[in-house]
Amino acid sequence: MPTISLFVLDFVELPTASYHSQFRLLDVAERHVFSEDLVLHVLELPKVPAPSGNVEAAPTVDEPLLLKWARFLKAETPDVLESLAMTDPVFREAKDALERLSDDPKARELARERELWDFNYRTSISLAKKEGRAEGRLEGRAAGERLLLHRQLARRFGELPAYVLDRLEGATEAELESWADRILTASTLDDVFAPR
Repeated sequence: MPTISLFVLDFVELPTASYHSQFRLLDVAERHVFSEDLVLHVLELPKVPAPSGNVEAAPTVDEPLLLKWARFLKAETPDVLESLAMTDPVFREAKDALERLSDDPKARELARERELWDFNYRTSISLAKKEGRAEGRLEGRAAGERLLLHRQLARRFGELPAYVLDRLEGATEAELESWADRILTASTLDDVFAPR
């Protein structure tokens, strides 16, 4: 008996243009499929095409059933659900079940909790990305200052000894700025790094 797993994603994960991707286990060296009966299907809802370029348009009878179900899962308005329900009794039953579930106070509370969790998750990911970009910019700026100071010191004083390279590598941004200022008036390498 085939084992089929279906993952429905409300975000784009795969680089393909298709809303439906199928995966099978295979040996990477020999390229042999492990089993024809083990299939993983991934539906990416943002990639589901609208019927005839119009989200509100009724699906055609000859559309694949998987595409209709993907549109049902992606539907954001009652009109889209109704247009699908009019094409097939199975979708009418699914729409009615969805409405009954929506009327259930416990189900509504669970949906609200899920939306809150999703909002908190997306907010924390967004914040982490912003913090990461800011931290990356600071690290990049310090690395740039370190590289520039290294070049200036080498041009002014010749090949740099290991202890100077170690000091540059472990320096704070403030130390790098201070040393960059001192290089203009220092007579020797030690003058640049002398404590003040």
